[in-house]
Amino acid sequence: MLDNRIVGNAEEVVDFLGNILESSTEYSIIGKDLDGKIILWNDGARRLYGYRPEEVIGKANSSILHTEEDIKAGKPRLMMQAALKDGKWEGTINRRRKNGEIFTARVVITPRRDISGHPVGFLLISKDYTNEMRFSEEVRKAKLFDSAIVSNAQQAVDFITNILKSSTEYSVIGKDLDGKILLWNEGARRLYGYEPEEVVGKANSAILHTEEDVAAGKPREILEAALHNGKWEGTITRRRKNGDLFTARVVITPRRDSMGRAIGYLLISKDITDEIRLTEQLKSTQFYTRSLIESNIDALMATDPLGIISDVNKQMVILTGYTRDELIGSPFKNYFTDPERAEEGIKLVLREGKVTNYELTALSKTGKMTVVSYNASTFRDAEGKLQGVFAAARDITEHKELEQRLRESEAYNRGLIEASVDGLITVDPSGAISDVNARMCQMSGYSREELIGTPFIDYFVDSENADSGVKQTFEKGVVTDYALTMATREGQQLITSFNASVFKDPSGNVHGIFASARDITEQARLQEQLAEERAYNRGLIEASVDGLVTVDEGMRITDVNETMCRMAGRTRNQLINSSFPTYFVEQERAAEGVRLTLKEGSVTNYVLTLQAADDQRVPVSFNAAVFKDAANKVRGIFASARNIADQKKLESQLQASQFYTRSLIESNIDALMTTDSVGIITDVNQQMEALTGHSREELIGTPFKNYFTNPDRAEEGIRLVLREGNVTNYELTARSKDGRETVVSYNAATFADREGKLQGVFAAARDITEQKKLELRLRDSQAYNRGLIEAS
Repeated sequence: MLDNRIVGNAEEVVDFLGNILESSTEYSIIGKDLDGKIILWNDGARRLYGYRPEEVIGKANSSILHTEEDIKAGKPRLMMQAALKDGKWEGTINRRRKNGEIFTARVVITPRRDISGHPVGFLLISKDYTNEMRFSEEVRKAKLFDSAIVSNAQQAVDFITNILKSSTEYSVIGKDLDGKILLWNEGARRLYGYEPEEVVGKANSAILHTEEDVAAGKPREILEAALHNGKWEGTITRRRKNGDLFTARVVITPRRDSMGRAIGYLLISKDITDEIRLTEQLKSTQFYTRSLIESNIDALMATDPLGIISDVNKQMVILTGYTRDELIGSPFKNYFTDPERAEEGIKLVLREGKVTNYELTALSKTGKMTVVSYNASTFRDAEGKLQGVFAAARDITEHKELEQRLRESEAYNRGLIEASVDGLITVDPSGAISDVNARMCQMSGYSREELIGTPFIDYFVDSENADSGVKQTFEKGVVTDYALTMATREGQQLITSFNASVFKDPSGNVHGIFASARDITEQARLQEQLAEERAYNRGLIEASVDGLVTVDEGMRITDVNETMCRMAGRTRNQLINSSFPTYFVEQERAAEGVRLTLKEGSVTNYVLTLQAADDQRVPVSFNAAVFKDAANKVRGIFASARNIADQKKLESQLQASQFYTRSLIESNIDALMTTDSVGIITDVNQQMEALTGHSREELIGTPFKNYFTNPDRAEEGIRLVLREGNVTNYELTARSKDGRETVVSYNAATFADREGKLQGVFAAARDITEQKKLELRLRDSQAYNRGLIEAS
């Protein structure tokens, strides 16, 4: 994992990966698409071929690097086809530089695949092999002592010495059977730091090993393996003169005399520390990028232009209830209550380039429906070719509930305004009436339409005093108990007490004043209605299905509803004025929840375990927010507690079920696998790994037929299952990674999703090698017995 101080965002990840590629100057690293167009060109490629990145990226085809003879012979296409078929092409070929110079390079070509396993291009790693070939050829000729090269033994020695001195990239060391160093070339001096005169004929090669390897007898083990097998090749840790340790790739071959007797060893080694570091950095970067996707709180997915899912994150798996393997390769629209609207969303993105806040209702495997806000955009390759759609689905179920509650609140607030016993009125900065309630119309005798848009001061006996009240409100922000005499349409005069304050938009700009006008003669009736409103609000609180509680800044409970009392197993009097955290198993976490709410203003889905009076423990999900007094001072928090015991139980059961199912698969004695409808492996168990010699990661995404001696028959087996629904005792011969062949009995059946749509094939392969041997022996025995009978 990368420390976030190295890469903090996606753009820095790209920069970091670019730095890694640019620092690899020894090897040419080239990326190209399926047609051969170059899309990646590192500094090693620039040095090797002579082209600058801006000359080739997105412009040139990789054929410019081949000789004309190879192009005419179709060799580039054959190499790419071999890489697609076998997973890699590796070999030595002639290459061409920008200046026309031809050189020999060792090239490794591997396919690049998208997240669904489909090939999208190739990665070519190459290195100038000219010097290495020249060195091998010179050594070969020197061994033969061709008179065209050397005419006597001394010249042969001189010639070999020149070769060893010129080989500076590789360390070449000769030693006798006891390990004493007899030969030390320039490459060895550069790699290990010892001068020839310090080691030749004086030092033992053990000085180049770590103390741990020497103590474990590894040097002797390696030499014995070289003698036994003719060569030892591997990667080991080596030690320089200054004590630095590094990783080297080492090849050890025995040296023999003219009689074939071993007289020593030749060691050729190279420092591969940078190669290992580059590989690890690339792995870390890929892991970091994937982690960014998986850590997103939204459900993320990618689809191809036809709406087929090509990638998902864990949140998408949680949202739908389907595994990643089940989702990938299936239509995006399948996971929504309205597939046509989901499909139209994909078309809209393809048509417009992006879509925002497109509402859909996701339907999970369990039937759970979740309202999501779908935001998506298209993504393209380096050439601008459309690759598909990248989408984020955010759960807005609670948001929709809040919107509904907001509409209800607005309706409720309007109801409160209209139900007010006071006349309510709003006035804009120019002094004109902008809104009134029915009570204000009743008090004035004018309709709402007649009042709105007219000067506020026109409806009062003392218009100057009314104008002064408006001005004071705008200046001070609020006025209270401001007495005015209203002149009604019928000529009646009402003495009213005005309370007014300015109201602002979200940006803080004053939009007007809001005023209530109370007919003072109706004071007693208004007080009675106020009491009714308080009772109504209490009724709303007590009617809640969730436990409701208010807590002050000192963490003391100030109010609870009956539901909270039942959950805690205590009376309202016992709870009020007691410490809120004491009723929870995790008291410090409960206290932290209060502090967090006071700090952030709100918390959602904060899980605590309530300790009831009867010692019963109840998991609850808290949603809390601060509440303030009229002076906007925080007075405490208001929280709702929902019992989530059943939800927790279901989550535990689901996890246990998933673990049990996987355990059944892995404990099977047969090799089990699943493939999609075209024979691509989507899952395997450990027995399948043991049968093929390949890891689970190597198997998944590859064709099923690749692991059998008769791929056509294996592929026909898949087609037979898809045609008949199942197949039993279908014999195949599996070939493992090391060439071992195993006769298996292939039994398979198709499987579908809950809607009956074909998902792929589930197959079991049982090793029947011993059974086949017994059958053969039985047939031989029967033939022998029959021969005895017939010969009698």
